[in-house]
Amino acid sequence: MKKLFFLFISFALYNLPYSFSQKYELPIDGSHSVVSFSVGFAGGISSIDGRFNDFEGVIGYADRSDLSSLFCNVNIDVNSLNTGNTNRDKDLNGAGWFNSEEFPEIIFESTRTIATDDGYNIIGNFTMMGITEEINIPFKYTHDQDVVFVFGEPRVAALGSFQLDRTKYGIPKRGFGNIIPSLGTMALLKEVDVKLMIMGRGPSMAGLVSKKIESENSEAGIILYEEMEKKHAGKDTYGFGERTIGSIANSLVRNEKLQEAVEVAEYGVKRYPESSTSHYVLAAAYEKTGNTQKAIMSYKKSLDINPEFKRAQGALEKLEEK
Repeated sequence: MKKLFFLFISFALYNLPYSFSQKYELPIDGSHSVVSFSVGFAGGISSIDGRFNDFEGVIGYADRSDLSSLFCNVNIDVNSLNTGNTNRDKDLNGAGWFNSEEFPEIIFESTRTIATDDGYNIIGNFTMMGITEEINIPFKYTHDQDVVFVFGEPRVAALGSFQLDRTKYGIPKRGFGNIIPSLGTMALLKEVDVKLMIMGRGPSMAGLVSKKIESENSEAGIILYEEMEKKHAGKDTYGFGERTIGSIANSLVRNEKLQEAVEVAEYGVKRYPESSTSHYVLAAAYEKTGNTQKAIMSYKKSLDINPEFKRAQGALEKLEEK
């Protein structure tokens, strides 16, 4: 079932900031996505509801200008099943049900996507309990644009639902050599309703540039930043400016890329010489590298521009006390 969920995620893929002729992949944002299920119990007068908490995969487009080129590969951790009852979850992961020891994953691999009158259907191979079959899942976008930028991060989200026949996968296992239906089989309806709310999330401009710097160097990251700025500045997409450059430098500091952080912060001051924030970021980077004298000078410059900048004042006072 989780694989199916990720199918929907695939439509949630956003394209990375390069040409449309390229293939685009995006990690699924599991913390803001939901893969849930509901199965009728006791003849359907009530139900057992649950979800899978852990899943990962990639979604994307072969061509972002063609939404029918959507693709998705997803792995779901069966042991993350959660119905709100610990004892029941343990039983469901046992040999008589999902048998997670032998079949720890549910997998979906998309093969194609087709447009319909109501939206799209994503088609692919779904594997659960060692059984693979082709499934067809209808889905819709939750917004008009192909990509929505929130906090400077590209995101796409979709909703979908479908039914799964649990008996096709031998859930639950039958008794006496798998011949006689178990009490579980008789208590549960065959059809399992699966609901998906999937969001794909890409990196912000700071994330893209930081990754470029960490894999190559600060010069390569600055070149990427300037290329992206020429293409996207003034549009409702990525964020640019002194705060974004500061975020890049701070990210590098957190990842112990201190010299690179200084180089990026120096670039920020060069671009925004009258920004108290830029001088503060540079001072903090200098301080991390142990260059106390330059740090003090940059903190003072930040305060010259904005005497009410309390963070800079506090940092300077602590540094001068050492």
